[in-house]
Amino acid sequence: MPGGPGRGGSCPPGGLSRAVGDLAELSSLILRHSCLAGEMPDSVSRLQKLTEIVMTDNGFSGSIPPGLFRLPALRLVDLSANGGGLSGSLPDGPDAYSPSLEKVLLAGNALSGELPRELLRAPALYWADLQSNNLTGELPGGGAKAGAAGAAGAYSRSIERLLLRNNSLSGGLPTALAEMTALEQLDLGGNRLSGSVPPDLFLAVDPQTGRRVTMGGGYGSLNLSFNSLSGSLSAFSVLPSRSYVLDLSHNNFSGGIPEVFFSSDSNGRVDVRFNALSGPLYDARRREFEDKRFDKGTDVWDYLRVSNNSAAMARAVGAGYLPAPSPGVQASAAETAALLAVRDALLGAAVGGAAEGAGGEAVADGGNSWWAELGLPARNGQNGWLSVALGQLTRLTSLRISHHTLSGSLPASLSLLSRLVSLDLASNRHLSGAIPPALYALPALTELTLRGNSLKGAVLPSSTPAAALSPSLESLDVGENQLSGSIASTIGALTSLTRLALDHNRLEGSMPGKLGALWMLRDLQLQGNALQGDSTALAAAVDAAAASGSSSRMWGLGGVFPLLTSLDFSSNQLSGDAAMLAPLTGQFSYLNASHNNLTCSGGSGLWKAGQNGRPHLDLSHNCISGALENLVPVNSLASVLRLAHNQISGSIPASLLQQTVGEELDLSHNLLSGTIPPIDNNLSMDVLDLSYNQLSGTIPALQGSLERCDFSHNQVAGGIPQVMPALRHLNASWNRLNKIDSSPFGYAYSLKTLDVSHNAFAGGLPALSVELTRLTYLDLSFNAFSGSLAPQHVPFPAPEAGACISFQSKAEVRLSHNALTGSIPGAVFSPCLALLDLSHNQLSSPIPAPVLRNNERSSLLRLSHLDLSSNKLTGSISSALIAALPALTHLDLSRNKLKGPLPALCQGQQRIATLLLSSNSFSGSVSSLLSSCASCTSSLLSLNISSNQLSGPIPSSLSLFTALQSLVAARNRMSGSIPAGVASLKALQALDLSWNGLSGAIPALLRAAAPSLHVQLAGNALSGSVPQPLSDLPLSCFRPGNPKLCGTPLPACKTSKPRKGRW
Repeated sequence: MPGGPGRGGSCPPGGLSRAVGDLAELSSLILRHSCLAGEMPDSVSRLQKLTEIVMTDNGFSGSIPPGLFRLPALRLVDLSANGGGLSGSLPDGPDAYSPSLEKVLLAGNALSGELPRELLRAPALYWADLQSNNLTGELPGGGAKAGAAGAAGAYSRSIERLLLRNNSLSGGLPTALAEMTALEQLDLGGNRLSGSVPPDLFLAVDPQTGRRVTMGGGYGSLNLSFNSLSGSLSAFSVLPSRSYVLDLSHNNFSGGIPEVFFSSDSNGRVDVRFNALSGPLYDARRREFEDKRFDKGTDVWDYLRVSNNSAAMARAVGAGYLPAPSPGVQASAAETAALLAVRDALLGAAVGGAAEGAGGEAVADGGNSWWAELGLPARNGQNGWLSVALGQLTRLTSLRISHHTLSGSLPASLSLLSRLVSLDLASNRHLSGAIPPALYALPALTELTLRGNSLKGAVLPSSTPAAALSPSLESLDVGENQLSGSIASTIGALTSLTRLALDHNRLEGSMPGKLGALWMLRDLQLQGNALQGDSTALAAAVDAAAASGSSSRMWGLGGVFPLLTSLDFSSNQLSGDAAMLAPLTGQFSYLNASHNNLTCSGGSGLWKAGQNGRPHLDLSHNCISGALENLVPVNSLASVLRLAHNQISGSIPASLLQQTVGEELDLSHNLLSGTIPPIDNNLSMDVLDLSYNQLSGTIPALQGSLERCDFSHNQVAGGIPQVMPALRHLNASWNRLNKIDSSPFGYAYSLKTLDVSHNAFAGGLPALSVELTRLTYLDLSFNAFSGSLAPQHVPFPAPEAGACISFQSKAEVRLSHNALTGSIPGAVFSPCLALLDLSHNQLSSPIPAPVLRNNERSSLLRLSHLDLSSNKLTGSISSALIAALPALTHLDLSRNKLKGPLPALCQGQQRIATLLLSSNSFSGSVSSLLSSCASCTSSLLSLNISSNQLSGPIPSSLSLFTALQSLVAARNRMSGSIPAGVASLKALQALDLSWNGLSGAIPALLRAAAPSLHVQLAGNALSGSVPQPLSDLPLSCFRPGNPKLCGTPLPACKTSKPRKGRW
């Protein structure tokens, strides 16, 4: 499904319809910046094939449907930045999250309750971002809930990024954090964590060097700032040699700074400001480090920040390293009281309360300034606000409190800060209300940054007189808010502006002609709004400027904006001729007019070369038509040219693939025809996208520095050309290619993804294992490949090659829908594989046990998705196969000739989510089958065992599979009654028990707990009345069969009359 229209497009009336749950084949739901509001319908939990849902930056409110996280194919959930509207707690428990879930982004909302422990145990999860919410409780693996077994198994070993900043988490740091051996970034800043850091907590083995390193530093970034941690820093006794960031500031750490922080070969950054550290800091052993790393004259050191600790440490720094207060500078009683009130408000404390860690960065300049620069952070993020007492700090020149979670509105008293030069309150998502117009009148203000908040109302009220606006303002950034209305013409009075960013709001109307008065503009950002009208409104700016005598029409638009180098008005509703923008491109380095309704049918070209060299030009997603050769100017260069999603026709000029475009050329989704011109051997282009056109001929040799090429969805034929070493990604799917072998890949040292699916390849599979040693994605599906399958057809190295140590090496091989025959060699199961799809072929013989190499079971740790369906496989399922796949979550063996009893399908830590075994000849009892899945009761989402020879009654243990969403067991030999516990499966959405030998009554509460459940019971011998929750189902759900079943929708049940007897 395509993405939403964006804020600049037409917003749907109301919220997301419940009918979205009826899109059974939907795999991708992307509606970012789409102005959606209201509650998210629980019907999204019915989308069984959904792999990703991205609805960030909307206005959703209420709770997230808990069933969403259990969808069997779901890999990505991004509901971040919904204006703090999403609330309630996240689901928890053993059946709450799909084993396929890889990335969960929920930052910038108002979620509450305890941190869901089961989420952090999801086996495939590698990125969890829950920043800036209201989550409480302790970290998993610690506290009373750790259990007798300790913290073991509290975190998935695949987690690479865990971001929990700005919540209200409490308690200590559990030792279980060390389980995340793949961790690259851990952010626990801005919480209420306490206690000391356990020894060796963040020590782990670096997989590249074998050294024991600090995990938080060795794998990227560790942030523990703004908590109440205490004790010494002895836990950080080892730091790696590669880059890292370690932020321990704003805590209560004491003692000295470890010697390792002063390592002269260290390549990281450490921040220990605002603690109670003491001890020597400057001696002969550290002189070399300090001479290289200190930025003298400030409290900011390039690699180690230690200010605001004990006085003894400050004295030990020596002359010139930390600024000392100027003698004689004193604050008045009123200023002191105001500062304390401001501090306490920012920290979320009552005015006058004793908030710990209060501080700021004071700069004294001979008595003329006191607290001139104020940057007090909101300590716990949720309760901080801007106090009206700010207006009493009249000597304030700089106020910077960005990237926190301040709430409330902007106090009008800010207008009293007549000396204020810089105001930066960006990225405080809960900061709301209107922008006080008086801010624009501050006489000394040069920078006003309010980006990334929830501000509403107008950017500048139209009633504000131009004379009241300060001419000193140089930078105005109010992007990513909820501002609405039109852009007031009085904005033209801010004549000193060099940067104006109004992007990603809800602005409408046309661009005012007064913009032409802003002749000093260098950067103008209007993207992501609902601006309308003809784009030649910019020409109106020319007229306005010419009328005032400030510029000349002879220079075109460049005469109005002579310094402008960056213009972005993408994702609006503007129309007009795109060619009128061409004069601007001569001075521009960046121009983005995509996602509008611009037209152009040719002429003198869409751009021209100018003083800034090759411009970055994006006109994609418009209504541009005509022949491409008429749109491309002669002898003009561009660094990036994006014309995708238009109606451009004709052939591709040879100049475009010579030196006209430098870095990226995207002509996808047009009507281009003809052949693809030769690619210059000296071409410096990195990305070439010609997909979704009508191109024919052959693919030219992929020369130059190309890294990514997409020729998919065209009509090109022939073979794959020579691949040069720079190429990393090649997509030529959905064409008419018919020749492939290993010869083009002799120099493909860097190739990572190769997709040539949906073509006309025939003959045997190419042997690619030698050449493509870095490949992580191979798709040869939907062709006519035949012959047998061999290990060299799966081009991934053996574990002894050392290429699959990292958890990031998760390769996929798709060879489905071909005509492959013979058996599956056990050695085809490469240790790098995460997905292997051999479905819809003609493979036969039993499924082999994997040929394990060196590492025994652990060598196949990554294989989670195995699809061998629609073949001619025989024999039974080997228990050795299942045992060798500990990460297995999806197994599809349907439509084969397999038989015999099933082995234990869930062993050890396996958490199978999808198990498809239909259309085989498996035997044994249903009870044995469910017993073999006993360890997957919390993970199994979909089970299909239809068209087999399974017998016996349905065991009551079925009710233990609480995450089950689909059970299809039709056409078997099952007997007995339907257990009443089935009605307790609240997540169940599909139940098919048809064509068996079931008898007895239908459980009375079936479908009562799951109103959307689809039930199919035809072809059995059930009796009694149909329960009321099933009465709205069609007749075909019960007939044919079930002759003793009655009640709606079947004929009414007969009421027996008592016989009259003799007295």
